[in-house]
Amino acid sequence: MLAQSLPYLALPSRMHLLLAGISLSLVTLLVVVGRLMVLGKKRRPSFAAAAPAYDPFMTGSPLEKRRSTRRRGSLVEVLVTDAGLTTRPVRGWVHDRSMGGMCLVLDRSITVSTVLHVRSSDAPVSSPWVQVTVRNCRSWEGDWMLGCQFIKTPQWAVLLTFG
Repeated sequence: MLAQSLPYLALPSRMHLLLAGISLSLVTLLVVVGRLMVLGKKRRPSFAAAAPAYDPFMTGSPLEKRRSTRRRGSLVEVLVTDAGLTTRPVRGWVHDRSMGGMCLVLDRSITVSTVLHVRSSDAPVSSPWVQVTVRNCRSWEGDWMLGCQFIKTPQWAVLLTFG
């Protein structure tokens, strides 16, 4: 009665063994192929292993004109005035800075090669003004971004006031 309801049980025992062997072989083949696919991806050489002889972080980029690296951070409020310290200081912000200069954001454009004095608005009144020369001026989000170069690199303590 059981043999009539489940006809595959009526197969001879050799047939059971053959089907079990084929099934086991297929499962083993799928596991091996799957492992090769997963492990094959891990065995490929990484970019670190095939590093180029030229490293722009060690030797600098050929397109980079700066002598020192630029540091970005939060905008630091500064006061900006003319070379003779005769005009009333206007408010600006330091966008990025380096040992060679800084990028200022102002609400007005300034002529290239103009000499300016800059001081952090948080610095004490006794803190010296830093002289910069405007190297470029471009529009930026409704304001003006000025690339400035220090005429004389200020002391480290003064540089820290710019962020």
